[in-house]
Amino acid sequence: MHPTRPLALGAALLLAACATAPGPRPLTTIESPGEVSLADAAAPVVIHVSSRFAGPLAIYSVSAGVATRLGDVPGGRAEQFRLQATQIPANGLTLLAVPQTGPARASTGVLRVAPGSVVDFTIGASLADARAGVRSP
Repeated sequence: MHPTRPLALGAALLLAACATAPGPRPLTTIESPGEVSLADAAAPVVIHVSSRFAGPLAIYSVSAGVATRLGDVPGGRAEQFRLQATQIPANGLTLLAVPQTGPARASTGVLRVAPGSVVDFTIGASLADARAGVRSP
């Protein structure tokens, strides 16, 4: 018999004994740290658009170069839109406000959002005076 064979056999027996020894078992849960519950994962992103611009604006969400129209905001008014969790882009969300006349537009830049986030998109009297912020759920 090889001289290390009894040593390997002893190590295997020791490991087996430790694995079956009585004592406190680690607590296992069905949810790992960092996981999101199904209800939270399905929560929409709420988008508040407040406009002081004189004319009506079409609001778009843009992801990977594709624009999706969310709706319209009348001049000097505020509207709220919802983006379903399945529509949230992994690479970030950009919002555009486009007037019905003229080539100008307002943009948020890339926003990192998650299900349940609230986006505040504020447009001033000039489209150049636009800002956005994201609040966590």
